[in-house]
Amino acid sequence: LVSLLLLLVPWVGIRYVQAIEEVLQQLILDNLATYTEAMATSLTADSIAIPAFPPGDTIYALPLVKEPILDGYDADWIDYFPQKLVLTATSASGTDRPQLLLARYRQYAHLYVWVPDSQIRYYNDDLPLMGSSAADSVIIDIIKQDAIQTLTLVSEAPGNFYARDINTGKRDLRVQAVWRERDDGAGYQIEMRLPLGYVTRGLNVSVLNNAQGHSERYQLYNKPLPVLSTPEALREQILARGSVDGRRIWLLDSEGRVLVNQGSIAINQNLTPVNPLFAWLLRPEIITDPWQGKTRFERDDIQQALAGEATTSRIAIQDGKHMMLSSAWPVTRDNKIVAVILIEESTAAIQLMQRSALSDLLNLSLLLFLLLMVTLIGFAGRLSNRIRRLKRATDNAIDEQGRVMGNIPAKQRGDELADLSNHIRTMLKRLQAYHDYLEKLASRLSHEIRTPLAVVKSSLENVQLEGPTSVEQNQQSLERANEGVARLQTLLLRMSEASRLEQSIQESEIDTFELATFLTTVTQGYREVHKSHQFQLRVTPGTITASKDLMAQALDKLVANAVSFAPEESVIHIHASNGKQWQIAVENEGPQLPEDMHEQLFQSMVSVRDKQHKGKQPHLGLGLHIVQLIADFHQGEVKAENTQNGVRFSLFI
Repeated sequence: LVSLLLLLVPWVGIRYVQAIEEVLQQLILDNLATYTEAMATSLTADSIAIPAFPPGDTIYALPLVKEPILDGYDADWIDYFPQKLVLTATSASGTDRPQLLLARYRQYAHLYVWVPDSQIRYYNDDLPLMGSSAADSVIIDIIKQDAIQTLTLVSEAPGNFYARDINTGKRDLRVQAVWRERDDGAGYQIEMRLPLGYVTRGLNVSVLNNAQGHSERYQLYNKPLPVLSTPEALREQILARGSVDGRRIWLLDSEGRVLVNQGSIAINQNLTPVNPLFAWLLRPEIITDPWQGKTRFERDDIQQALAGEATTSRIAIQDGKHMMLSSAWPVTRDNKIVAVILIEESTAAIQLMQRSALSDLLNLSLLLFLLLMVTLIGFAGRLSNRIRRLKRATDNAIDEQGRVMGNIPAKQRGDELADLSNHIRTMLKRLQAYHDYLEKLASRLSHEIRTPLAVVKSSLENVQLEGPTSVEQNQQSLERANEGVARLQTLLLRMSEASRLEQSIQESEIDTFELATFLTTVTQGYREVHKSHQFQLRVTPGTITASKDLMAQALDKLVANAVSFAPEESVIHIHASNGKQWQIAVENEGPQLPEDMHEQLFQSMVSVRDKQHKGKQPHLGLGLHIVQLIADFHQGEVKAENTQNGVRFSLFI
């Protein structure tokens, strides 16, 4: 259970890391807002460089970093594949659809077309340029002088060729192309280059796929659309501001169409935990870019910026697993919004730091967990070993008949097991003393009863021997027999009184009274009864909560015990003081107690009286036992101790 509590450590750590992540995201968002505002202010001062395109749909021409080699291969286009445009079939029978990439490099437009076709039909002079019997071709519709001009890309074989005018059949030498069949046999691909001015006002691309008895047409749009391409000067102005890993800059026109796209929020670093043990928990992920290749934005934050309101937002991506931060700011010209600068930044760096911190935290938690488990296992083993030793020592101390044959060694450690061991040691010691008491009880009773029985027996024998002739001697023998019987009756009476007293003590009533007044009264009585001794009282004023009758009875037993041992004319001291509890002590001069009898003295049938102090009446050692019962009733204790000249008995209440 203690080890499981360590699971709170990583939980608290995770909560702390999440809170830090929130703070870091807000700091990045504030930084983005400042940076976006500065860039928007700069573009506003130079807003004349931002072109104005006609409203409505347009085709976005991707800006190329370098001029592609016109060879029909896709090596120069791989990085742009996510931004492909897909052509639509004009009939429902079309399945695999051609794809298109349109880009700009300086004053030229570049097109890359991939066409799935398992049966390629090449052009020859016997085939028309259009129609179901024509060859496979790519058709380009452009707008020149407010009229649509259609160019067809047909080739007699793989390799270089030029576009032809669909109406005249003449080649246009400014439109160069390369036809190349795919290595996997899945179709063909065409790479072409034409002047940018051809497509600026309008462009549409169609694919004609003719097979035996079947013709399928695919097209990009229903009509030519203007091509939106950013001027190099504006693009270079954006690029001059530098790029940050994980940050992307968009420049959108007043229609939300993309003018400039610089940077990427995608990262190639795997968020892999340091410890491979936690790979199942911190699985590596790659943050992808959901807006890569986007040519127009209709997001709420963009619409707010186009309405003149600068915005910052947090956008959940990849089903809410990651967060993207964005800031949009309007760019104005003559108090009119002409563009929006949008800057986005990935939280991948924070994710990396977070997972690194979590991995370190989990490593530390695992180490602490293992250390604690080893410590607890060692502690449990040591504890169980000590418990087994204590069990063996206890078993060896008591034989099969339940007799205490010895004791367990004392422990000096201050822990609970050592306390238990010492408690068992004390209990065995008391049990051994009690067993000794029980074993000696029979001999004590036999000793006390033997004398009066012997007196009775001898007296009766004397009567029998003397016969009726000696009346006077018979009378003396009968008197001695009566004395023996009286002693037996006294023994039995005191034993029964002790038994009844144990029951009556539990029915006593508790009261609060002035102890000084009570002790003064009972001491005066002792002076009148025991005139052969002197009594001195010293008491601290105060009240006590106890049974007055039982207190008087306990003092009677203690004073009677003191009188029986104290020399005549000696002083018996009675004093009471109040500390944490009341201490009422009776002290007398006389013989001291044996060292081994201090605890046994309060047991029933235990006495240290010798023949000199026994007297005529039998003594069973019940007086101090009754004092012990009264102390137990008040949840107190009674102690006996030797003084310099005698003995002191103290009752603690």
